[in-house]
Amino acid sequence: MAGVTPHLRRGLAAGAIGGTAMSVATNLEMRIRGREPSRVPVQTIERFLPLDLSRRQEERLATVGHVISSAGFGLLRGLLEATSASAAFANAAFAAAAFSPDFVVIPATGGAPPPWRWRLVELVTSAVHHGVYASTTVSVYEWLRRRGV
Repeated sequence: MAGVTPHLRRGLAAGAIGGTAMSVATNLEMRIRGREPSRVPVQTIERFLPLDLSRRQEERLATVGHVISSAGFGLLRGLLEATSASAAFANAAFAAAAFSPDFVVIPATGGAPPPWRWRLVELVTSAVHHGVYASTTVSVYEWLRRRGV
């Protein structure tokens, strides 16, 4: 397990930085478009747990959930490297997984329709946000790996 630790550490850091980049991109997009934050992810969590939260509690849960999921997906990138998969495969598999919350998990749980039923602007917006997360996380992970961190 000691050999896995550097991979997980890199993944955790890269995922957290990727999540930060995604938050910046999302907040910028919301300001430009004048839209409110989506409540769908936190409402999905509320359905599963089952919770009945106030709007303020939902906002806090959304922030905590975003940090945890960003770091968690980063750990996935580290685990992929620990399997001795090539960097190219690990990066591609990670990038595909990074799109799963919006495109797979939430629609599968009934929190949103499947992506092929979304308006084009919503599909592109989600793809850009998750693309920012995936590309930032992969870039930071690779930068840390090259430096032996």
